[in-house]
Order: sequence, then structure tokens, then C-alpha cells
Amino acid sequence: VREYRLQQEQLKRYSPLSPQSILALLAIRHPLDDRIFLFALSDASELNKDLYPALCAHNPIKEADYKTVIPGLVEIEDLSFLLAFNPDWIAITGDYLGIQRALAQFQIHERIVPDALAKNKVFTVPYYGKPLAVRRPRILKLWREAAEIAARVK
Repeated sequence: VREYRLQQEQLKRYSPLSPQSILALLAIRHPLDDRIFLFALSDASELNKDLYPALCAHNPIKEADYKTVIPGLVEIEDLSFLLAFNPDWIAITGDYLGIQRALAQFQIHERIVPDALAKNKVFTVPYYGKPLAVRRPRILKLWREAAEIAARVK
């Protein structure tokens, strides 16, 4: 508890970030057959509600625009429609290799590559949900670190 409060106080001392658009992706690997389930975290996700405001971040994925089975998660078959939003940076949560595979597959085909990919503004950060609230300060610190790096890359 003491460490949690200390980290919360440290986070309050940081100067505000400039607004950024962050596309957050989550990959989950099936434990038996290695299938990858790929999701984009929408504006209805707990991550969007609890972390994005502290980062001055904007989520380009609006839950109302998609059919979802799990609130806050938009299942993805093809990354191209998401990358068309041209986010400032891409957050990878969950199975890193699964998302890297999907991003590599996207880049194989000739098309316009968004700045976040072209400038390597793709960061592995921890997933966040209410069950992880006790780790929120630490998770937010890592997301903020990624946001600061992304802002410096021009």
C-alpha cells in the first residue's frame, strides 16, 4: 500500500503530455493449438477509461462502430483498417510475438505504412484491467514512458 501511494504521488509530479493517438492491441495465444486471437482495445475498455486520460491520449477505436462480444475488445482479422487511423504510436499488450507476426504480415503487402510503423513507434506495455488496479501506478508509469519516447521520435 505504501509503495502504491508513493508511486501515485510520483506520477502526479510529472508534467502533462501533449495529446497523442494510441492504438492499443491485445493478442492472446490459445494454450493448446497456438492460434492467436487479436483484439484492439476500444474506448469502452478499462484501459481507455483509467489510463488514457492520465496520458492525454485519444483512442481511435470507438466501440459503437463495431460488433463486439467482449466489451472493450474489438476482434481483428485484418490490421489495415485499424492502421488507417494513423495512430501516433501502437501499444502491444499480451502475446508480443502474435502481434509482431500480424504487423509483419501487414507490411509484406505494398501499401502505405503508417508513421507509427515506419518510425518504429511500437511499444510493448503491460495490459491493464480492473483486476490489475493494484498495479496501476506501475503500469501507468510504463505507458507514460512509452508515450514520452513516442513523442520524441519525429
